[in-house]
Amino acid sequence: MLELNYKVSSKEGLHARPAARLVKLVASFKGSVDITYKKTVNMKSMLLVLSLGIPNGAEFSITLDGENETEMAQRINEVLVEENLI
Repeated sequence: MLELNYKVSSKEGLHARPAARLVKLVASFKGSVDITYKKTVNMKSMLLVLSLGIPNGAEFSITLDGENETEMAQRINEVLVEENLI
């Protein structure tokens, strides 16, 4: 199990476009991926991720459990940086 911790720096917070990229990415992961901000939800569901309403300045975590966690963590981090979320 691997836990990643982040703080949102985007003025819009975690909005639809980057959320869609993240959900599409983690859908290919064979293990479980959860995102936590006030509550924990399955990150493979776009509706659940958006329901968190993660705003600018908020801290959130992503938990990965399965094969190739390190590779998936790196790819998640790349998307977060490319989308200027962190």
